[in-house]
Amino acid sequence: MSKLISDLHFVFTEMDWSFVQQPTNLTVKSGKNVTVTCRPPYSRPAAQVSWFKNNRLLTPTENVTMLPSGDLFIHSVQEHDSGSYFCRASNTHLQRFLTSRRATLSVLAPPSVKLWPQVLTVPLGAQVVLECQVSGHPLPSISWMKRGHTKQTGGKIALGQRNATLYIQSVRSYDEGVYVCEATNTLGQSHGTALLRVAVSPLIVVFKDQVTYTIGTLVVLPCRAMGILPITYTWTRGRTEPQSPISTTEGRHIDEDGSLHISSVQYSDAGEYYCTAENRAGRHQKRMILIITDRPSDRGRRTRLVLSAVSIEDVEVFAYVFCSQIILLDLGFIFISSSSVEAANSLGAFFCTDHVMVMHCLPLFIIWCMDLFVFDCVKCVSSENNQCFEYFLEHQR
Repeated sequence: MSKLISDLHFVFTEMDWSFVQQPTNLTVKSGKNVTVTCRPPYSRPAAQVSWFKNNRLLTPTENVTMLPSGDLFIHSVQEHDSGSYFCRASNTHLQRFLTSRRATLSVLAPPSVKLWPQVLTVPLGAQVVLECQVSGHPLPSISWMKRGHTKQTGGKIALGQRNATLYIQSVRSYDEGVYVCEATNTLGQSHGTALLRVAVSPLIVVFKDQVTYTIGTLVVLPCRAMGILPITYTWTRGRTEPQSPISTTEGRHIDEDGSLHISSVQYSDAGEYYCTAENRAGRHQKRMILIITDRPSDRGRRTRLVLSAVSIEDVEVFAYVFCSQIILLDLGFIFISSSSVEAANSLGAFFCTDHVMVMHCLPLFIIWCMDLFVFDCVKCVSSENNQCFEYFLEHQR
């Protein structure tokens, strides 16, 4: 009997009902090391300690370690380590466990801002959404502004606890710029920037539909556009497709404002010109007609000949002057009337509405226009008070 008793091993188990030391609230700066204390109650065998964060069992990680004493050690604490902690002591032999009180770990962190997209290019009239998300403790205040302005313009802000979204419903060119989302708390300040670009196609604002220059003078064909920079300008000539750009030569160049310069202009330079302004958002094109006239010393004589066209010689002079010019403009018809002659004298071309066609010139005969038309007779088809306002010309070939 005594031998049987000696072979028996008696295990005495016990566990106190209170912790030696319980967790307490802690406030630390981010990046510091912190120890959350938990000393379990006296227990035989020793109690096993487990930790919980926000009611979830905490498992050891690279920066979170459970010490043999029962304390929780966090290396280089970060804002995401903030939360509610408690420890639990267990005696499996007694099937008993005790739970400590809860302790709050507050990690102080300066503000941090995450803003997206950082660069945004949108067409005119599009909707713009800029998202700003912040972190930090204490909770940062958030504000939006447009760089160069005291406050943001052109948009509405939707504020959340840790985010602020900027909405611009229909973007305009003046909305372009750098937008700043700023977060501030007692530990500091942080901001993020976003560049908003509004893709505005170029619009040619300085232009002339028609210009007249005297032969041999310097010609400047204006073309200036507004829109997103940089804007590139190209000039083409004529209606043919595809149009080949006018190359820069000794006598021709395009300045920084888009104007085409032609030095010592000749009759062969007259015609249609197209200016195209282009940027990353689009392009805009305008047409201009260049008319070349004789020197001022000759212009009055030839106008008088037209107004008093009573002889074949006079009419031939007229045919030479205006046929050559109108052919260079790729126009096919010539009209004669007192009003059209006055228009031709001031603008270099005819603008007739109710007059008969009196001559048809083909663009092919630019050089031979003088020799091509020899008129047999001139007939007056519209007159008033013995003054002829409209003529009809018959030609031999």
